[in-house]
Amino acid sequence: MDENVFNKILKKIKIVNNDSSCKICGGLEWIYDKNKGYYRCLCFYKRLYKDREKILNIPKKYKNASFSFYKPKNLSQFAFFNILKEYALIYPFFPFSTNENISHEKYILYIYGETGVGKTYLSIAFLNYLLKHKGISGYFIPFRDLLNELRNRLGDKESFKDYFLDIKSKEILILDDVGAERDTEFVRDILFDILDYRYNNRKLTLITSNLSPKRLILRLSSDNFEDTSLGERLYSRLCEVGEFIYVEGKDERKL
Repeated sequence: MDENVFNKILKKIKIVNNDSSCKICGGLEWIYDKNKGYYRCLCFYKRLYKDREKILNIPKKYKNASFSFYKPKNLSQFAFFNILKEYALIYPFFPFSTNENISHEKYILYIYGETGVGKTYLSIAFLNYLLKHKGISGYFIPFRDLLNELRNRLGDKESFKDYFLDIKSKEILILDDVGAERDTEFVRDILFDILDYRYNNRKLTLITSNLSPKRLILRLSSDNFEDTSLGERLYSRLCEVGEFIYVEGKDERKL
């Protein structure tokens, strides 16, 4: 769009809004610089961050989760902290590893360890950081809550399809406490569909669980299921584009 045309549009919007809440942009949330071009004003990110509970779907208790408040107690927690900070700083790019002269971007993080070691807290701190500093929104949801919501929509195929697509296509998705639910074909198929979709579309995904990757895969490959290969296919995808992060420690909630 021509610069003069754009400026005329901005002036009209400013008159309509009559918003002087931001002295930098006048409430337009856009700034023009002859060297940088058009870019978002800081007030835009502040407004998003103010509404983070709703935007990120995070519980109130984690509203102020922050990297600066996290205190690692051991080497595994320190490593976890630094891995998430690295992802936050370089996103939307991904770290990568090279195996057999083939480079693989790492965009699925499987975070596991005992209850109360900070897996959920630091994952939400990661979302808060991206929203506050880059204006990038993600979505947090306990896997059990997702399953319940999908079950409630089973009677309406369109509602089920639309909701499921909305969740699995989020720019960044945190699935919390995977593996805590009872194993069923439905549970397994939902988890596979989400991770398969995000694997194919290169979308950053964080999974927190009390189960190690192998324990989860063994459960998903149980002889009780008709298709016992699904777990191995999921594990193959995780090995290719995933980072396995073990977080050691005592349950801080009981201390």
